[in-house]
Amino acid sequence: MRRLVEAQREMTHDPVRFQISGAEFHDAIYRAGGNPLLADFLHEMYSFGLEFRRRVLLADGAVSLSVHDHARLVDGFEKCDAAAAVGAMEKHLIRIRRTTLDVMNS
Repeated sequence: MRRLVEAQREMTHDPVRFQISGAEFHDAIYRAGGNPLLADFLHEMYSFGLEFRRRVLLADGAVSLSVHDHARLVDGFEKCDAAAAVGAMEKHLIRIRRTTLDVMNS
């Protein structure tokens, strides 16, 4: 996951590449949970929102914000700091929800 985040740092001006890498990043998290059924379900839910997320990622700075969120999440994982990982994921999901709803409602 760290390698994905490092690669994502080079994609801040390429939202299409970032979106592909972001799907890989999220799939890695889903699979790490050890529940293949849940991982498949989450992958489908992620895929469902791809068109809306593509539109969000076209905004200036949107990719950089997601890369920052991903880096914070990996930091929590690497430090085995559950509170930091949960906090990073909550912040990421709250922002993703808000920006996706903004695009859906525009």
